[in-house]
Amino acid sequence: MPWIDDFLGNDLKPHWSIYRYSSGGENDGVWTLDAKNSKLYFKPANVGTESAYWGPWLDLKINSANDIIIELLGRMKSSGVGATGRNGSLCLGVNRSLYAVSNTCRYGLNADRGGGTVNYFVGKANGIVQPQPGFPASTWYTMNLTDQVFRLKMVRTGGQMVMYVDDHLQASYPYTTLIDEITVKLVVYTTLGMDTEMWIDAIKVWPDECVL
Repeated sequence: MPWIDDFLGNDLKPHWSIYRYSSGGENDGVWTLDAKNSKLYFKPANVGTESAYWGPWLDLKINSANDIIIELLGRMKSSGVGATGRNGSLCLGVNRSLYAVSNTCRYGLNADRGGGTVNYFVGKANGIVQPQPGFPASTWYTMNLTDQVFRLKMVRTGGQMVMYVDDHLQASYPYTTLIDEITVKLVVYTTLGMDTEMWIDAIKVWPDECVL
């Protein structure tokens, strides 16, 4: 059976820890992060003096040396403006504390919305964008410009991490490191992300006994 947080009680399960992220170091951006209507909802409220990426990240402590499935059902919405910057990123990854902090997950799936033509999903290994298997290195799965519901899925089986966006195979690479945390990042870029909204409908982890 999977471990599931579907926010039915309009609250985060106590397993989660919430941290502040500010790549510019200002740490004065203000946002809304509420569990309501059986969803986790994020929206920036005041940029303050934030000069780069800012927002919350959530960590879930686990212990998994073997096969694992991690799945997130989410949604991102914005006007699609600001092609020179990043309006927002919703990221699902593992082992954040082992690697340098960044606006994306160094090992994980990233939904990046930057406006214009810069709207895509990517899978990363050690911070490097991985090509979709069977496609050229520059091929990514494109997001809608303004509003999209999506499912991010990470599957480790037999020492191989395989990543999917909806039913699209996004990346695959060897990953045998002990996984001791799952991270969800909800970040925006300066004032260009102020009209961005993000929702998480559910997060699932299988097997459930690996969640601490």
